Amino acid sequence: MNVVKMLPGHGWVTGVTCTGDELFVLYQRQKKEQVEVYSTKTSDDFRRLRFLSFEGLAKHRHNDITSFVQGKCVRLYISDHENRCIHKSALDGKVTDKWPVFNKPCGLSLTTNNNLLVTCYNYGEEIGELVEFSGESGECIRRVDLDQSIAGRVYHAVELHGDGPSPTLHYVFSQSYDGDARSKVSVIDADGQVSLNYENYADAARKLVLARHLAVDRHNFVFVADREGGRRNTGVVLLSPGLQFVRRIELEEAPTRLYLDHVTRRLYVGQLGGVTVVQV
Repeated sequence: MNVVKMLPGHGWVTGVTCTGDELFVLYQRQKKEQVEVYSTKTSDDFRRLRFLSFEGLAKHRHNDITSFVQGKCVRLYISDHENRCIHKSALDGKVTDKWPVFNKPCGLSLTTNNNLLVTCYNYGEEIGELVEFSGESGECIRRVDLDQSIAGRVYHAVELHGDGPSPTLHYVFSQSYDGDARSKVSVIDADGQVSLNYENYADAARKLVLARHLAVDRHNFVFVADREGGRRNTGVVLLSPGLQFVRRIELEEAPTRLYLDHVTRRLYVGQLGGVTVVQV
């Protein structure tokens, strides 16, 4: 793995996603220019193309962004934690729809059926939930109530790739405990039952302090953004499909969000002050 590019930023990155030849970076900003758009045509490119402003999007560090691309149909989704909704947008920043969410939305990802998977939790409540929405209409497809053994803030979830004609539905998700150095990455089924946990080692290189965002490759290897700015080995932890430690990618700035481009095998790491592009 090697660093391809470091894009200097202008604050806390709360989301990263790609649509073909463009990279979208969501910042924790108020009222205007919340998203910066870069070209990704070549590894030497990464020119800033434009800014996007989303009217009504409240500034919050738990917002997120993801994208859908299928032929000429391209759209963005942005979670609005404070206003309890999802903004569905065109690439020019024009919001085409807003979907209400009962609990406060955080992390976003797309399922294999191109639906939107939203991780939700309310501040002060220890149990979160996963909600799957139709990526087209915003209709609620399913709600996954998490097992009562799961405590802490659930930040992000990604559907795992299954095998066979009727694979069992599983998700991998991250959670952290506010004010406490404990984090987990777990695999759950569609009923919210835990089937795997990442053991949090005492060894500093393997320990998760504040697990935040996830990215999963086509073989179900899991990248975990471990956001702790006070540690020397802050960075991205790579786990095997069985949630065994593989390695840590050390970074100078604490990571906050991840996006893996499956075509180019570039891992985009949103950080407290910009984006690092890693070739994996």
